[in-house]
Amino acid sequence: MINSKQQSYSLMNRGIFGNTIGKWDLSPQNYFSSVPDNTGVTVRTNRAGGGFVKYVRYLGSREETLSEIVQQVSEALRLGYTNEEIYMTELMPAEEALLQGEFHELYGCQYNDTDKKHMREIVLNKWLPTRLIIKQAMCPRAYEHFMMLVEMFPMHVIEFSVYNVPVGNLGWNTMIWEVRNY
Repeated sequence: MINSKQQSYSLMNRGIFGNTIGKWDLSPQNYFSSVPDNTGVTVRTNRAGGGFVKYVRYLGSREETLSEIVQQVSEALRLGYTNEEIYMTELMPAEEALLQGEFHELYGCQYNDTDKKHMREIVLNKWLPTRLIIKQAMCPRAYEHFMMLVEMFPMHVIEFSVYNVPVGNLGWNTMIWEVRNY
């Protein structure tokens, strides 16, 4: 049973949720050698109880993007975060979002329409239609892993996003953000 956000993040960081977001330590050399071309990054902190999150799109040249990263890191340092608390992650391509939501085997799936102008919630309360919608959206490996998580963590909420493009370290089109029972 996953009964805390800390436990969920620990499992995610160990790869239990499958595809994980690209994550890099904070150094200009690391950025130039590790971050794929045309990939945005998020500057984040890992301080318990909340943190600093700034989104940096790939700005046309690595130098421009690096300048923006340096600016965001400087802001975090001014706010009292340490270099050890600051890191970068892959920025998910919001414009490619296909399906985002929270699944629960008893209640189905509550998900947000990816049209940001309307962001209406659509609730599906039947297991079979929900499963078919998710299966159609996810790539086969992601769906297989998703179903394994449903079995592994019964009666838990699984928060996920599905994209039209491959994302993360495994190149699936799906990210599992959290599995929780709290």
